[in-house]
Amino acid sequence: MSAGDVIENPVSGERITFVRTSEQTGGALAEMDLELSPTAFLAAEHIHRSQEEKFQVLDGRILLRCGGEESISGPGESVVVPPGAPHSWAPHRGAGARVRVTFTPGAGIEQFFDEFFRLAREGRVNDKGMPSLPISARLGLAHDMYLAAHPCRFSERHSGSWPTRADCCLGLDPDVSRGSAGRSGGNGRLARQCDRRCWAEFPDPVHCPRSQLFAQV
Repeated sequence: MSAGDVIENPVSGERITFVRTSEQTGGALAEMDLELSPTAFLAAEHIHRSQEEKFQVLDGRILLRCGGEESISGPGESVVVPPGAPHSWAPHRGAGARVRVTFTPGAGIEQFFDEFFRLAREGRVNDKGMPSLPISARLGLAHDMYLAAHPCRFSERHSGSWPTRADCCLGLDPDVSRGSAGRSGGNGRLARQCDRRCWAEFPDPVHCPRSQLFAQV
């Protein structure tokens, strides 16, 4: 992506014009103008694990939820979401808005939006704007972000059990992963195959990007 390029998401009602890209700034930051239609919405509350995200309102007003607290910002006002903070936003009271969004560092975030919006244009997302769970997990791993929602419970056929770390990492049905070896043997074998970085950086599987495979979307 280059400065001046424009992409649109027909499902969420978002339009992005890239102002400064990660490549232009040597990875220091990425800057874009985000235009929100009156009915625009964010696909899901999420977390950027290692990026700060700054919202500078240019026109209209936005409602931003960050770390469980809500704020309303208008023209000339800014809100900074620190790395690791769960956040979501929407245009305020059904009016459109335009926001300058800056990611620090840039970390190639343009590629995320380019693919995410393209999936929407191709009809490969649900009515909430989310692509399939495997694609969501892949994008999360590639761009160091994950959904803020706690992984949901399995259906009744799983007796409401929670996925294990091995199930989350490999995206397998727990009944299949246990197999004839039983809970201990099956999961022990799968756990050894889990990514070492994932184990080291996300001791709680709730915060493992791969647990997006079972996230509530």
